[in-house]
Amino acid sequence: MPAAAASNDDDDDDHGLGILEFFHGKNIFITGATGLLGKALIEKLLRSTSVGKIYLLIKAEDKDAAVDRLRKEEKLIPVVGNVCDPNLGMDLNSSRAIMKDVDVIIESAASTTLNDRYDFLLDINVNAPQRLMRFAKTCKNLKLFVHMSTAYVNGRKEGLILEKPLIMGENGRKVEIDDDDEMSSSSSSCCSFSRVDLADEISLAMKSLSWQGASHHQDYHVTKNLKRLGLERANNFGWYNAYHMSKAMGEMVLNEIREEIPLLIIRPTVIESSYKQPFPGWIQGNRMFDPVIISYGKGQLPAYLADPQVHMDIIPVDMVVNSTIAAIAKHGTSYKPELNVYHIASGVVNPLRFCDFFEILHDYFNSTPLLNIKNIGKMKCFSNINDLSKYTRDAILLSNEMGDAIDDEKMLRKLQSKAKAKVAYAEQLCKMYEFIGFIKGSNVNSGQLFALAIADLRNSLGISALHSSASLGFSLFFDDLMDKDNTKKWFEEVVPQLANLLLRLPTLLETHYENAGLMGMETGLRLLDTQQSGMVLLSQDLIAALLVCALFCLFPTTNRGAKHLPTINFDTLFLRLVHVLFSDFRSLYEHYDVKQEHKIKCILHYFERTCSEMPMGNVSFERKVLPLRNSKSNIVYPEADFWSKSTVSLCRLEAWASGLIEDQPAEALEVNFANKNIGGGALRHGCVQEEIRCMINPELIVAMLFLPSMADNEAIEIVGAERFSNYSGYAASFRFCGDYVDTKSVDTMGRRRTRIIAIDALSRPGKRQYTVECLLRETNKAFCGFFDQHKSQQYQKQFGENGLKWFLAPEPDQVGRMEPERSKNNLLTTDHPSASSQADKQTSYEVTKNNEGLVLRYKEYEGEIGVATGNWGCGAFGGDPEVKAIIQWLAASQALRPFVLYYTFNLEALQKLDLVVQWILSQGWTVGEVWNILVEYSTQRLKRQTNIGFFNWLLPSLYDVDPMILDVAHSI
Repeated sequence: MPAAAASNDDDDDDHGLGILEFFHGKNIFITGATGLLGKALIEKLLRSTSVGKIYLLIKAEDKDAAVDRLRKEEKLIPVVGNVCDPNLGMDLNSSRAIMKDVDVIIESAASTTLNDRYDFLLDINVNAPQRLMRFAKTCKNLKLFVHMSTAYVNGRKEGLILEKPLIMGENGRKVEIDDDDEMSSSSSSCCSFSRVDLADEISLAMKSLSWQGASHHQDYHVTKNLKRLGLERANNFGWYNAYHMSKAMGEMVLNEIREEIPLLIIRPTVIESSYKQPFPGWIQGNRMFDPVIISYGKGQLPAYLADPQVHMDIIPVDMVVNSTIAAIAKHGTSYKPELNVYHIASGVVNPLRFCDFFEILHDYFNSTPLLNIKNIGKMKCFSNINDLSKYTRDAILLSNEMGDAIDDEKMLRKLQSKAKAKVAYAEQLCKMYEFIGFIKGSNVNSGQLFALAIADLRNSLGISALHSSASLGFSLFFDDLMDKDNTKKWFEEVVPQLANLLLRLPTLLETHYENAGLMGMETGLRLLDTQQSGMVLLSQDLIAALLVCALFCLFPTTNRGAKHLPTINFDTLFLRLVHVLFSDFRSLYEHYDVKQEHKIKCILHYFERTCSEMPMGNVSFERKVLPLRNSKSNIVYPEADFWSKSTVSLCRLEAWASGLIEDQPAEALEVNFANKNIGGGALRHGCVQEEIRCMINPELIVAMLFLPSMADNEAIEIVGAERFSNYSGYAASFRFCGDYVDTKSVDTMGRRRTRIIAIDALSRPGKRQYTVECLLRETNKAFCGFFDQHKSQQYQKQFGENGLKWFLAPEPDQVGRMEPERSKNNLLTTDHPSASSQADKQTSYEVTKNNEGLVLRYKEYEGEIGVATGNWGCGAFGGDPEVKAIIQWLAASQALRPFVLYYTFNLEALQKLDLVVQWILSQGWTVGEVWNILVEYSTQRLKRQTNIGFFNWLLPSLYDVDPMILDVAHSI
């Protein structure tokens, strides 16, 4: 559990876990109540919950002495006792009261002295938890047993350390795992090393004590020998010190004897002073890492034993408290005899390297020195104790001005002795905290570990396991395909920021819903189901957080298909990267999908960009619906008769053989050749127009979360999605080509002026596409996308009382008033047969320059929103490109769009689109007239009366012209 997940506000948001509800009236029994963590935990429970009684086991001579250790608080009940005594040292009445009342037991009592005597540590950290667990079994209403442990029970293990219970006998040694090993199997990892026998360790400590004489238990030499024994045993089994080993043994024994008692184990890293509560900087005594800080400030610690690049993992005590309370509320209501483990750390979410930490200390103590100490030098880090000792000795001698000759021999010996003591103290301090100077336990630094971390997160949320090929895909991409420098940057810099962004998601959602109704319409995040028109407006930082959820594969997967929602988690993206050859497993990595690799590069580039500078705009997602029956707006799904009788004029259309829709120079709707499930195969193997658009504008992907599949009378309009990547190629040749800086202006809603309209064409209709039903379906689909429904009232006001019914079927004498306003310099007229030639188009542009180079602005269409489209449904979907071009032209004209920019992608069938358009315009035909001609052509195709294309059928003379003449016509 990352530290940032713990709220520090007094008014904790309790809607998710039911924290306040759980603790209301609950009775708690706490051991270790007078320690740092115990005090902070009690203070928080009293201040923020309506907890019942809190029984505090306090080591004292009598009850009066115990009461003296408490401030006056009626809910606090002191109980004289000692976890190291039989029956916890309690009197019979106190014991019975607790057995009857208690709901939760929190075991916080422990010896946290890292180098304490081995027998003491075993008694309080191993035997005492056993005593408390046996007592817990007598408590009638107990709902949860909480054991406060430490993250360092994992010993010297590195890499990804999962929140799993320790197995009886497991040691703490670093495990080297082969590629073929199941890394998630912790039981197998400890079998190759010597196992820890708890009974043998306790017996060894007792024998060592008896050998030295029972009457000398507190003797200096006895203590020294037992401390040395503890350190030797810990090092032998892979722990840094006896404290960590004893806490690990305590976990093992609790799991072994708990039977049906629900057990919660909390493993914080190094606990430090509070972040906010009860007030910033609160701590009890000089503890944890404080001796290192103070010794450095006094000039007594010029060097330290650590890797300067390692993250030092310290955690404020109030964050540990908040996380613990949240975990108790979550598992205290389950009533299941299960064991749950939580790591509470900061190294991933808010990493702090030792080199950066010591730089902060250097700046602080030189600007705010302790006592009369000045000019504190920079801390130097060493990897071995010998080099550290020599450097420390020389530095301390120099600081005591012993570099010059001293005549007084007595003074010299005194200074040398003092320096020697300082060196010994520095060495002792460094060796004591060595465990956080080199351990790399919380680092996820490879694709293999990344996949394991994701799998563990999914498991904790009850989501099904990752597909094995997805895990292989993560490993292949990050460990083999990505270069080492970028891999290092991704895991050290980007992933921690993504984790932090994920933890901000609840706050971002709260802000989102607070602002969702401010625009006079519902814009909150919700399921926009089929036939439900409406808009969702999301901030770009919220979208980024939701996409991090998808990257970490944390969205529930059940029932999405039943709700007609596509896959949203990114595991499928990595799954499709790998071509698994089970018959030849060793050659697995020789077979992967290159286009899929570059799709992933686009997505990762998006995350890198947002981590470096989070965009702060908005993106809207709107489901547009043409009702099948009469509605208040009077905009209904048109029948064929409507199109046949339409007298709306045709708008301008310009055909472009080259160029891309997303690069269109005017302000236009950019048509997304969509699947009925928005996003299509973007997160699978797809890589054509819609999927590519999702890769270069990844914010489009979030639509897959809440927009079910489109019906025939629906379209989806997305405004504001920012473009982040350049690319080349198409389908198998698709390649990521680096960064793209989107310079589109922003509207009054904070959205970039990029309007993307998703419309799905009929899939592989064959000859059926020429039926009136299919023509109608495709034309209405395009019309639904192109029509601006937000202007329906404006149309009603413009066209009179009959409103849009009049607009959809006007009288002949009203046609002139309905025609979209044309430019006085309209190039698409019968007087200019070559009006759409390349030379004339160039005169319509304004060329400006910015930091990205030359930018073209379409001057003639400035302020007008047309349509930029292309061969919609004509590739894999098998549509007739000539028919589809005419259909989209009719729909745009009927929707009163002022122009269509048509990108043919150099398709041979559309080479004469420009000339056909000019000829049709020269005839003065209306939408209805061209529709009727198209229906006549389609009928002949169905009856096999013709097999030629629509353009050839309409203008056979055009296809009889000498190609040289056409070239001359285009060049005029």
